[in-house]
Amino acid sequence: MSNTLWRIEFQTLQEVQAEFSKQFRLFDQHKRDLLEALARGCARRRSDTVTFNREKAWRDLRGGARLYFIAQKLQNQSTPVGSRKRKIGKLLKSLRQTEKLSLQALENEIGTDLFQAAVGPNLPSYYDGDGSSALLRKADEIKARVEAITNFKKDAQAAQQSLNPAANGAKAMLFPRDCLQGLGRIYYENTGAIPGRGFGSPFADFAYEFFMAVGLKKFSYDSLVEAIKDAHRRYKGCSWLGKKP
Repeated sequence: MSNTLWRIEFQTLQEVQAEFSKQFRLFDQHKRDLLEALARGCARRRSDTVTFNREKAWRDLRGGARLYFIAQKLQNQSTPVGSRKRKIGKLLKSLRQTEKLSLQALENEIGTDLFQAAVGPNLPSYYDGDGSSALLRKADEIKARVEAITNFKKDAQAAQQSLNPAANGAKAMLFPRDCLQGLGRIYYENTGAIPGRGFGSPFADFAYEFFMAVGLKKFSYDSLVEAIKDAHRRYKGCSWLGKKP
């Protein structure tokens, strides 16, 4: 069974396989082409320590396809971007005001009231058995709650920025950066080669085969290459693989 946290659904592998059985059947028809595209990347690998393992590569490819199908489902079910931006904007406005008032409270008499309320009528011993101050810990707890508001505000700001069309663009919507990053990892881990970004590079050919296999329509090889270049600029080359460039 699926569990939910807020409105986020978690599914078992078996549930995902059943839900996207049609998409996986079509994806599996591209197995030979996908594996051949990956194998060609081995010719340019930087080390002889990586041996191309077809079984592992296919598991990784199906895992990548599974994540892609889930992401597309969530995107189709999500509230329109404009509405989400307006809601986040309202949340940010409230958080900024709350943060401002909370920081001011720490510096005036309201902070004293908050501290007394946190301590309660039964004043704890000034020192605990380990020699630490229970009262100071209470004060730190209040400060931590205010810091949590600040961190939540930063999360909301990041969410708002992620919905900015200027930051994402049409190409990023068609070829999400996180998807290209995931393909880059699959390519690197199975070939040992850094994903190239140019027209005709083994990685671009592999990515093209992947998007064909998952059923993406109305895209061109040129637009894919531009999206790969954009991902490289965003992640600064091989840092998009979680490694230092």
